[in-house]
Amino acid sequence: MSATTGSKSKAKAAQSPAATKTATKTIAKGATKAAASTKPATRRKPKAADHAAPAADVQADVQAVVQANVQAVAQAVVQAEAQDATQTEQAQIREDATSAPEAQPEKSEPPQDTLTGFRVDRNEFARAVAWTARSLPAVASVPVLTGIRLDLADGQLRLSAFDYEVSAQAVIPATFEGSAQLLLPGKVLAEIVRALPAHPVDVAVKGAKVVVTCGPARFTLLTMPVEDYPNLPQTPPVIGRIDGAILATAAAQAAVAAGRDDTLPMLTGIRMEVSGDAVTLRPRIATGSPSAT
Repeated sequence: MSATTGSKSKAKAAQSPAATKTATKTIAKGATKAAASTKPATRRKPKAADHAAPAADVQADVQAVVQANVQAVAQAVVQAEAQDATQTEQAQIREDATSAPEAQPEKSEPPQDTLTGFRVDRNEFARAVAWTARSLPAVASVPVLTGIRLDLADGQLRLSAFDYEVSAQAVIPATFEGSAQLLLPGKVLAEIVRALPAHPVDVAVKGAKVVVTCGPARFTLLTMPVEDYPNLPQTPPVIGRIDGAILATAAAQAAVAAGRDDTLPMLTGIRMEVSGDAVTLRPRIATGSPSAT
């Protein structure tokens, strides 16, 4: 019994390493399976369908935010422009109120004269204008000196020209009411009057214009500032009368001996002496002197 038992024990002992290996293999396989079962699951790649819904939501949100911002900016711009326009308008109103002159009552200017027109004989008017225009300077340092001054008073029309050296005047009767002073361009007036037909001349004053009417002829002239015209020299009293042709002949004879050197203006003149019924014209450098009575 003992021997058998011992041989069995030896046989078991001899078989135990193989059993041990088998058990070890079994445990190892189990551990491997357990380890494999504990590995994390592999993440699968997302598909386009998975992103479609979130992307659409995000795009809608972005569009909503952008639209809201655009509306807010547009509203702010409109408000700023309206505010700037209001401020500009208020500033303009203040500037206009500051720069505007104070309202003053209108003053009615007194009329320069009470004359509305006058009538003269054509031939007398033409002779008077032609005579006066001969004294007008060709070139005047003062523009008003090229004009002919018309003074109407006491039923007479006086035409005058003056260039600070020579003064010419002519007086003719005229029909008018009131009194006035006018200054008209001399050369233009002389040309107009020379071309008038044989009819009475009507001169109408309309503000700064003068309308000359003679039969079918009608002319309009602009007046010159009569207030700028120099004062006319006083005409000395009449001391005698002489025939014009005789005086012209004597003056022509005396002028031959008169000086022509402007450096001595005194020697270019002719001295006139009146004694009784005789008028003597004497050049300053002449030895003899023609005379007329």
